[in-house]
Amino acid sequence: MNKKLMVLFLLFLMGCDSRSQIYQGDPYEVLGNGKWDFESNEAFCKGQFHRLSFSEDKSEMLIAFYDEKSQLVQKNTYTILKYDGGILYMDLNGETRKDETGKLVSWALLVNNEKQYCWRRHDWGEACTGAFLKCK
Repeated sequence: MNKKLMVLFLLFLMGCDSRSQIYQGDPYEVLGNGKWDFESNEAFCKGQFHRLSFSEDKSEMLIAFYDEKSQLVQKNTYTILKYDGGILYMDLNGETRKDETGKLVSWALLVNNEKQYCWRRHDWGEACTGAFLKCK
């Protein structure tokens, strides 16, 4: 993953409340429809943004990052391990980061509602990133 994007992503760890309502509808439809941006981005949805898409068999998710000119700057692909009650459990393809035990980190994408999601790493406990919101 682009180091600048990763640093930005990690700087915004804010602890979304995982006890909040988790969306129970179709996450593939909600997430794969539209542009997304980090909630506290100064140029929310006017500068950099990203789109999520899924393989036909829903075994992979692609995140495509765009710059302020809507030019593609980076793609990351995740292997979806399972979907359980509003949470997609995934591994980032090519992941190199490890937890304190030496295990490669894995990810959970929590769909809070039709307009919001956050990320949780397997070794963060209940902690979650700040919210990513759907652009209008």
